[in-house]
Amino acid sequence: MKKLILIFLLLLGIILVYKYKQNSFLGLSKPEMETESSLIEYAKNNNIYGEILVGKNKVGYNVLKKYFDFGNIYVLDNDLNLLDCNMESLGGRCFQDIQDDIFNNRKVEKREIKNITGKRIMDTLLYHSKIITNKKDSINFKMYDTIYIYTWVKYAKASVDKSSIQFMSALKNRNANALILTVNTDSLRIFR
Repeated sequence: MKKLILIFLLLLGIILVYKYKQNSFLGLSKPEMETESSLIEYAKNNNIYGEILVGKNKVGYNVLKKYFDFGNIYVLDNDLNLLDCNMESLGGRCFQDIQDDIFNNRKVEKREIKNITGKRIMDTLLYHSKIITNKKDSINFKMYDTIYIYTWVKYAKASVDKSSIQFMSALKNRNANALILTVNTDSLRIFR
């Protein structure tokens, strides 16, 4: 009987350590229901720059969650040509490679990424989302040299950790004529 209890406790300990390690790698925490104002406040307190976009309704939220979930970046020019993205399934590069190019002031060269265009990305994003930090009805993309779309959530600290914040700061400080759109896919209270 003692052996069974010991084996049970050992297995339980292994499972708990595994779950802890799995969650701590991304800094995952239990997602909470958010509001637009809680996201704006969090972004302000954590130096997340740019316009914040969220799903404009439940369907929009589901589309954003599928195509713009946390940890993604898209780089477009002002003609909405997709220059780069980190969606490896689409032929994009590693997030760190794109981040390094931006940190080192290297121009992000246009890459051929099959099955997706910058215009399709932007159309999908704008159709299914709303900007909560600015009440503009539309955005004149021609005003900007580069458009960065960065995705994040509060419950995954890896998407808003120190290096991500430095990256956002680099986007803001190194390219004054860039549009930064940050897409948040936390669950909003209004969708429940």
